[in-house]
Amino acid sequence: MCRLAKECGADFVKTSTGFGTAGASVEDVKLMRETVGPGVGVKASGGIRDLDTLARMVEAGANRIEQQRYEDYGTFEKPKTRGGIVMAAREYNRKRLFMGRLAYGDDLLNSLTAFVKEKGIRTGRVQMIGAVQKAVVGFYDSETYKYINVEFEKHMEVLNLTGNVSIKDGQPFIHAHVTLGDEKGQSFGGHLMEGTIVFAAEFIVEEFEGEDLIRKPDKTTKLTLWEI
Repeated sequence: MCRLAKECGADFVKTSTGFGTAGASVEDVKLMRETVGPGVGVKASGGIRDLDTLARMVEAGANRIEQQRYEDYGTFEKPKTRGGIVMAAREYNRKRLFMGRLAYGDDLLNSLTAFVKEKGIRTGRVQMIGAVQKAVVGFYDSETYKYINVEFEKHMEVLNLTGNVSIKDGQPFIHAHVTLGDEKGQSFGGHLMEGTIVFAAEFIVEEFEGEDLIRKPDKTTKLTLWEI
């Protein structure tokens, strides 16, 4: 069944549908992970009532845990988080690494996005240093739920650009933040926006192997965040 699910392009496989009484076992999770490999998610469903069991499931290869009522988890402490959001993560393996530079006059964000699309990179990390002729960065206003653009119509050094690659609306999407420095040694930063024009740019793009990270609208922040 796991092999068939993988061949059909399933996002993940699950230890049970919820009708059984035994719950997930470490042996089942390990076998499923060995069968589907790193590119398909494995969900451990049911019977996970303490942190030790959770840790053993993750070690065996589970990267999804069936959501249940907190009272069903026995010794688990209910996380105290705003809006009921609980930390979640997935494990990835490194696949390919690219190092390159962008051309003078390129739009920084658009050129990096075009590169990851050309290389078929769906999940990864982006870094860059260099300089820009002008820059546009965004500040997200949490009251209005809108980005405010800040423009710098001058040459600035790129002290650091860090971002990630995931999937939004079916296409590879780069979310990046940039720190800029001016001639007085002052630093400015924000969300990288279109309209930031390259003077010189050296970049590193690292591709990860594993399940796609899909961006979906988040009701609390009104942002498009990873659905994990």
